[in-house]
Amino acid sequence: MHLAGDDDVATSNIFWMFSVAIKDGKLDELKGLIEEMSDASRTNEPETLIYQWTISDDEKTAEVHERYADSDAALGHLASFNENFAGRLMALVEPTGMTVYGSPSVALRKQLEGAEPVYRGVIGGFARVDVRRSRDARSITVAPPSADTGRPSGRGAGRDRRR
Repeated sequence: MHLAGDDDVATSNIFWMFSVAIKDGKLDELKGLIEEMSDASRTNEPETLIYQWTISDDEKTAEVHERYADSDAALGHLASFNENFAGRLMALVEPTGMTVYGSPSVALRKQLEGAEPVYRGVIGGFARVDVRRSRDARSITVAPPSADTGRPSGRGAGRDRRR
């Protein structure tokens, strides 16, 4: 896994937007499920970097923005999601689209094929975060860059953080 600070962080992270139409009368139930799914990802998936839902002004559609350290982290999330939440979520929403960004592995592409995603490769840019793995490898810290240098701040900033 490559962490922020590496030259190729933009290509190691995998992220996607998954869009849904909310079924009539299911918004409150969806909000409860989102809280449950978010708690599970936050607690059990340290390489899930972003898991954030947004909703349209008319509260009829929603999107989830998910970002993972790499394809293996995304596969781990999907295994948990499929086992614990997929059926319940699909009872509340109708999928309308998915866009996957980065360079997903063959295994991840196979896992996602049922969603018929559009794939977009990263061709440039940067990530202005420092992602650090704890000593026990069960949590990751994301720190903003230093205002003075624009480089990641804090202990160990600027070191090679490859596994």
